[in-house]
Amino acid sequence: MNVTENVTEPGGEQDRPRDDEIQAFHNRIRAADADKLELVGDKEPLSVLEEEYKAGSPVFLAKLLILKQSYGAIRRARGDGNCFFRSFMFSYLEHLLVIQDEAEVARMEKAIEICKKTLIDLGQAEFTFEDYLAIFVEQLHGVIQGKETSTSLETLVERCRDQYVSNCVVMFFRFVTSGEIRRRSEFFEPFIQGMSNMSVVQVGFWLCIYELINHDCHLYLCFQFNISI
Repeated sequence: MNVTENVTEPGGEQDRPRDDEIQAFHNRIRAADADKLELVGDKEPLSVLEEEYKAGSPVFLAKLLILKQSYGAIRRARGDGNCFFRSFMFSYLEHLLVIQDEAEVARMEKAIEICKKTLIDLGQAEFTFEDYLAIFVEQLHGVIQGKETSTSLETLVERCRDQYVSNCVVMFFRFVTSGEIRRRSEFFEPFIQGMSNMSVVQVGFWLCIYELINHDCHLYLCFQFNISI
């Protein structure tokens, strides 16, 4: 009697990793990075990137030369799925601290109040995000010098590296991003399609809680805060 075994040819469906296996692989990479990188790194000259990519794409190296015309240094952020949020947090606060732009701080305070109202109008309970909001406002107020709450650059770096402070601000930014997606769901639908089986509104809601959806988050955050990047 001949018995035919159910064998999947190489490259078939059974050879492909499952979604949970892919996610587990990504989590292992992130855990390894956590031991190597601070949440926000030290300042490094742009020349380190030239050295790292000297054997890479000539197009990339040409773009580095363009960057050097405007920037002298970089800071690396841990690639844990929140790298944009952390980079935005530090870069924005550092910029305000250096130039002492009180008008921008006042504008941001008004933008935060608008974000708060938007979230509440969308049905988000205030207690779910108020602590995260307060932590960000505390960092924002600290950049203006001459006050009891003023922050030095060294302290700002320490706070952005502190897991509690940094994660609280990241969560507030996620709530802001979520609110913007839900408020303008039709506008953002083309960005969301193909990323998930969920609706645009569901994506906006779950973005507050999970770190699985990070595609183009910078667009939504900066639309809401009216900040160019």
